[in-house]
Amino acid sequence: MFAKLHHRDSEQIFSFWGYGETTQLSPGSGLYVGRTGVVLNHHFVLSVHQPEYEFTAGDYRVEVFARVVGKKRPAKLAEGSVSVTEEQAAILANRGGILFELSSDGQTYIGHARDEMPQAAGPA
Repeated sequence: MFAKLHHRDSEQIFSFWGYGETTQLSPGSGLYVGRTGVVLNHHFVLSVHQPEYEFTAGDYRVEVFARVVGKKRPAKLAEGSVSVTEEQAAILANRGGILFELSSDGQTYIGHARDEMPQAAGPA
């Protein structure tokens, strides 16, 4: 799998893919998906062989592709868009993380810094 990021007139491919939780990622080299599907957290990262990518404020379009056994061309699995604010771009420049969650209307993604994630409510 890989992700293709479009911003203004540029395109960047994030070719290293892993799945799992942020503290325990498994590098992806293949994934069997049966009829019932599979649910995992997917992470796309630049290859160490590519120059660093600088996120700037603005709108991004993200496409996710998979190379399917027996097919010559990768299959596009999903496409979506996100907006990065100036503040979020600064966090990303300092190697911080931004989590994008689907809004309640199901139409847009809203980003927030990883250390600003809501905490689960404890017992009262």
